[in-house]
Amino acid sequence: MIRTLSGRITQHLSDGIVVDVGGVGYLVNVPARSTPQLGDEINCYIYHHIREDSQALYGFSTMEELHIFQQLLTVPSIGPKLAMVIMSVATPADVVLAVESDNVAFF
Repeated sequence: MIRTLSGRITQHLSDGIVVDVGGVGYLVNVPARSTPQLGDEINCYIYHHIREDSQALYGFSTMEELHIFQQLLTVPSIGPKLAMVIMSVATPADVVLAVESDNVAFF
């Protein structure tokens, strides 16, 4: 399993960013609210999603973001893509507050 990636952003694509790590480019989905710039050096905490027909990497700048993302995945009907949409429009604190206050409309 991939847990962290450190490298330079070489591309922005519609489905994520490419992080060059020692000459290997990894496609990483990151929250839209925190997309790094081309050429930036980044350190990502990774959720490695593996299915029978595909693999995907989801990257976060903090362990807190990764933890909230993983908690969202425990909710029935929320998969990685929907969880990433939520993480793209809300901070981890926003998500925690919505859960603690039973704010179903937030989701």
